[in-house]
Amino acid sequence: MESHTITLALGIIVAAGIGCQWISALTRIPSILLLLLVGILLGPATGLINPNAVFGNMLGPITSLSVAVILFEGGMSLRLKEVKKYGIIVNSLVTVGATACVVSTFLLLYYIVGFSFEFSLLLSAILVITGPTVVTPMLNQLHVQPRVRSILKWEGIIIDPIGAIAAVIIFEALLGIPGHATIEVVLFAVVNSVTFGVLFGVIGAFIIIFSLRKFLIPDNIQSPVTLMMMLIVYTASDVIHMDSGLISVTVMGFILGNQQKTEVHRIINFKENLTVILISFLFISLAGTIETSLLIEAMDETLVLLLFLIFIARPLTVFCSGAFWKLERNEALFMCCIAPRGIVTAAMASLFGLELARSGYPEALYLTPITFGIIIGTVIFYSFFTPLAARFLGVSSATEKKVLIVGANAFARAVGRALVNEEFEVQLIDPNYWKVAETRRYTLPVFRGTFLEYEKKFPENIEATDLVLALTENNDINSLAMIHLRRHLDDSKLYQLSASTEKIQESLMGQHLFGENSDFSSLSKLIEEGYVVKCTKLSSNFTFENWKEKHEGNGTLLFQINRNGILMPQRLENPLIPKDSGKIIYLCKDD
Repeated sequence: MESHTITLALGIIVAAGIGCQWISALTRIPSILLLLLVGILLGPATGLINPNAVFGNMLGPITSLSVAVILFEGGMSLRLKEVKKYGIIVNSLVTVGATACVVSTFLLLYYIVGFSFEFSLLLSAILVITGPTVVTPMLNQLHVQPRVRSILKWEGIIIDPIGAIAAVIIFEALLGIPGHATIEVVLFAVVNSVTFGVLFGVIGAFIIIFSLRKFLIPDNIQSPVTLMMMLIVYTASDVIHMDSGLISVTVMGFILGNQQKTEVHRIINFKENLTVILISFLFISLAGTIETSLLIEAMDETLVLLLFLIFIARPLTVFCSGAFWKLERNEALFMCCIAPRGIVTAAMASLFGLELARSGYPEALYLTPITFGIIIGTVIFYSFFTPLAARFLGVSSATEKKVLIVGANAFARAVGRALVNEEFEVQLIDPNYWKVAETRRYTLPVFRGTFLEYEKKFPENIEATDLVLALTENNDINSLAMIHLRRHLDDSKLYQLSASTEKIQESLMGQHLFGENSDFSSLSKLIEEGYVVKCTKLSSNFTFENWKEKHEGNGTLLFQINRNGILMPQRLENPLIPKDSGKIIYLCKDD
């Protein structure tokens, strides 16, 4: 293939992939669904791109290294404090529950669908892998409770290397490696995988931590050097023992993400951005290799398998994990309602399908089409069904309900009480003893300490936060909170009081709260003069214009709650124009 054709294909793949991610962020349509559909459209449907021709034999190695980076980033997002709370359930899910899923799926494929013993076993191992790159965004959009969110996130990331290892061992057996069909050698291979994986992961993490602590890596190349070390660890581990590299990178990421000896936020941010690019690239490329004729030919088998995985295998996995005895009944039921497959599932199927087809396994041609059909089917089903199940079971909120207020002064308390009265989940933070004591008098949830201490103690609560309001009297502290919390939350969720008396660089601040002359001193003065925070429902009989006439010169609009229950702060840059529905929260003189 000519170089300009390859360049054009690469440009289309990258542009289409990132474009799908962008559209997903704006529309909340799962990105994996858009990526798969666009990949099929650009590849087999129109022939605009042909990944096999563009990359040739390099597609497999590129896929393997990309999956390693994705699992490394996933390992960095795991928090040890979370597994201490929910470790028993997570362990059961990825061992007993996963085994139940593999066995039941195998029985279906072998005895009912009619595939061969070897193909049924391999496909069962591949399909046990859920998709954390799909599950996590879905949980974030649904505002799922922290406990369920943590369990499902841990399950998705841990099951990736476990399922991949199981699939690799079965794959080796299918290729006829001597002795690998015996139980003893399989167990020996598993032990070796875990041993070498953990060993290389620990070594890689130690080298990076030591180098960072001794300032051996300049700040501007911390992320590239870490990426280099991660690739070395993955490659070296895989060379010594073929199926241990995925464990190595997951362990390395986990150690780096949980150690407290050095700061790694630059590495985390870089890996998150790189992961988005790689996922976009892989899904477009792998979907472009699917033969639509095989996808249609295997439609009946795919549909039977899809229904089985959704309605039998997933509930069986959760039941066997003991979740119904260790969690609230509604939480366990919700866990039965979410298990989409993702990038690692697709990558494993693509890698193995090609190799097995070359080795003379006729059924291998159906491995990739069936797997991609399952991915598309599970993503579509869970995208529509999971939100309904979450709301019906009461494990999430359809709107932004969790509000973190930095500061517990009189104005912050007044805002907190108004939001609590409107059924928002409010958490105040302040290191001052007297402010905390006064806040507790109003039975408001308050944490005594800084936002850094709160993050360290309750990281899962930070990730589940929908809005942050920095309302302290210190503009520098407000800005520092915004800068720090950008590691966890989008800028669209971060707000702070206007620093009208100081000149602080805009890039170091959150969105400016409220209107002109609404800095801390002005608002505090109004509270001292007897102003209160109230909430009023708007309607055709009492519009926003009516409210302005009634409170002319005596009312400061703070928030709008629209008809869907979404909290929208008043912003200096883009003032609210409330509709004749929903509610408004404002500061006015007490009647």
